[in-house]
Amino acid sequence: MTRQNQNVQFRHSRLTRWRKVLSVLSAIVVSVTTYALILPAITDSVKTWCGFEEHIHDDSCYEQQLICTLEEGVSETVVVDAGHRHTEDCYAEQKVLICGEEEHQPGDDRTKDTGHVHTDACYETQRVLVCGQEEREPVMEALPPHVHTEECYRKVLCCTKPEHRHEALCYSNPDAVETPEEWELNLPLEDRSGVWADDLLLIAESQLGFKESEENYTLIDGERRGYTRFGDWYGDRYGDWGAMFVSFCLSYADIPDTVVPYASEPARWVEALQEQALYRTRLADEDGTPAPDYQPQKGDLVFFADAEDENETPVRVGIVREVAQKDEETLLWTVEGDADNQVANRAYPLNAEEIVGFAALPERPEWLAASFLPADEGKKTPADAQTEPAEEETAETLPGEENETEPGETAETAETAADETAVPTEPVLESDKNPAALSAKNVGESFLRIE
Repeated sequence: MTRQNQNVQFRHSRLTRWRKVLSVLSAIVVSVTTYALILPAITDSVKTWCGFEEHIHDDSCYEQQLICTLEEGVSETVVVDAGHRHTEDCYAEQKVLICGEEEHQPGDDRTKDTGHVHTDACYETQRVLVCGQEEREPVMEALPPHVHTEECYRKVLCCTKPEHRHEALCYSNPDAVETPEEWELNLPLEDRSGVWADDLLLIAESQLGFKESEENYTLIDGERRGYTRFGDWYGDRYGDWGAMFVSFCLSYADIPDTVVPYASEPARWVEALQEQALYRTRLADEDGTPAPDYQPQKGDLVFFADAEDENETPVRVGIVREVAQKDEETLLWTVEGDADNQVANRAYPLNAEEIVGFAALPERPEWLAASFLPADEGKKTPADAQTEPAEEETAETLPGEENETEPGETAETAETAADETAVPTEPVLESDKNPAALSAKNVGESFLRIE
């Protein structure tokens, strides 16, 4: 290949590379331009719920209002020199020397000159001109015809639309909520067994993956808080919902709050559990390693504090799923709400410093088992629980049962026979009554809320 051919091939390859570079740059420019053109349409397509149209006043919202008092095209005569006429202010009273002599010392005896010193008699009070000006006529001058300039106008708002810029809360949909009927569709209520620990985990694990709403939210101290069904059920739609999630699960596991109280705030919850002797604290081993003095069981509640908090104030709560060995370490597995804004499984070393205590979940009493309602018929939530009047039972007499007696017997004879055959009974004590019958009304209706 000759040198000339090599040069031609080099120039051709370089030209090809430049064409490729220009093609890429052109594609980038077209993409950016297209996005810039459709961005307003994308923004406008996002639905807002604030009830206001976004509007920022611009020049079209104002009009120029004439504030000048001069008429355009008319010449104005102005005073160039106001002139001067003496007034009383131009005069002042002053003492004027009128004696005509000069002060001097007395002479010798031969001249008989006694000298002179000015006295009051040498002066006279006179009205003297003191303004320093001469009287003159005023001078007037005609100015060119007036032409309005920018200084003759001011901007006045003429727009009738309120100024409003959409902010984060404008895009929050307050109607994006669930009803109890909707969230109960995701609850395995028919699968409950009546074993509290199993039922509590059954309800909790059915909610795994639930996330707080991205459509319906509010701002609290600048932090975005999404709606949750657990907060809605408890009565605080946008509150911290870790404890409310656990309370929700306790309720739908059919664990009465008269046995295990419900709460929305972990620290207050611990106080309530301590009052019912359900709370178990932690102790330290001899080497100082934190360890629980209570071995947690499936279904127990576990409370956490911030690792840096020396007071160990509970700030989170979860449900114990299991305690298991993994790689020679004992791990505590939990189901927690509000874990990075969702319901999730988490694992901790059993001796983790942030674990401050447990709530031992009792077994379901035998007398309560009879009141277990698989479908939660008539179940109420803390947000809508109200005291209902007790229903009065009325005994009805069926037709044909009035004054029923055998043939040939009078009413008095039948009554005497009944008294003779009756078996004497002892008075029924309150403690002997059916515990299930006494407590059935409280199940699912009584809510001890710890705020």
